Amino acid sequence: MEKIEIQEIIEACEEAKSDYIQLYRPLLGYEDEVQLYVGIDDSLQETLEEIESKVGLAFPADFLQLYLLSNGGKYFDVTLYPLTNDKDDVNGLYYKNFNQALREQYNIPKEVFIVGENAEGEFILIGLDDEDYYTCFTWNKESKNVTYAYDYLLELLVGEIDYHTGAFEAVYNEEEE
Repeated sequence: MEKIEIQEIIEACEEAKSDYIQLYRPLLGYEDEVQLYVGIDDSLQETLEEIESKVGLAFPADFLQLYLLSNGGKYFDVTLYPLTNDKDDVNGLYYKNFNQALREQYNIPKEVFIVGENAEGEFILIGLDDEDYYTCFTWNKESKNVTYAYDYLLELLVGEIDYHTGAFEAVYNEEEE
């Protein structure tokens, strides 16, 4: 898995006029606590489709956009699994989503993607809520239940980045008023 520098992702966001620049810019100066990988390309399309077919869902657009920029990595205490062509990579998206024993051991619902985990050892999942909107949630391995739900994976990442950098504190303060 090839690493990518945060500055390179920021430059790609600038070139593409992507709003994701707001997610990556606060990471500058935290390179020791953040490790990102080069984004996915068309060579992984078949692997994406296999995972979607297995889970019975399509990956949401915001997830795919994020993975085009950075194919997973470590955002402080949150790890997003990379998508690789190595289907035996125990730390990869493919393995985590195709490992039936893992899904059964932790009672992972059928139609959700396992996309990462946090420092508390909870899985990060993406699936549909009761109203058929994509949602992201953390899954406690011991209680085998949802511990926290987010509207989007990006909301989870923004919260994690803010916790460590204070970069989005003004946004959170506005919401509270």
